[in-house]
Amino acid sequence: NPRNGISASEAFNNLDPNEIESISILKDAAAAVYGARGAQGAIIVTTKKGSVDGKPRISYTGSVTMNDEISRPKMLDAYQYGQFWNGFKGADGNESIGNRKKDLFQMDELEAMKGMNYDWLDKAWSAAYSTKHNVNISGGSEKTKYMLSYNYTGEDGIMDKHGYQKNSIRAKINHELWKGVRFDFSSSLQMTKIDGGG
Repeated sequence: NPRNGISASEAFNNLDPNEIESISILKDAAAAVYGARGAQGAIIVTTKKGSVDGKPRISYTGSVTMNDEISRPKMLDAYQYGQFWNGFKGADGNESIGNRKKDLFQMDELEAMKGMNYDWLDKAWSAAYSTKHNVNISGGSEKTKYMLSYNYTGEDGIMDKHGYQKNSIRAKINHELWKGVRFDFSSSLQMTKIDGGG
């Protein structure tokens, strides 16, 4: 969007599914109104607005999910790695005997490696929980309709000190000034925090 610098894909990703009222797909002549950008068609996303029954409606949806590994491949311990390295480097016929001796783990080093095991992945990995909350308030009369929506998404990272949090607020007001003239206001605010570089 040249007016705000936000791409169409980014704007769509910022929408919470609870805020979407309908999705329409336009093709060929129907998308011609969008010019060159509509040459391949257009997707119209309509967000929810207030109702006309005069009573405010409050709705809430939420979910909690867990992400974890199903299984983990068995890794070499330090001693097994040393043996593998010696076998790999020892089979390299391009190295001199001097370099081969310097590059290989010696017997005392291999013995010390038996007590040097540290499973970094086991220490860093943990089950991650994701939570989503949506609160929607809407209402209005024949002339004025309003909608206010708050969304929160929180995701713990499966690696230590990683995570993601997003808070977003969206507001819409539709008011009929007089017959044939309508005032529409729509605004959204989003705050995102990423820990651990994503």
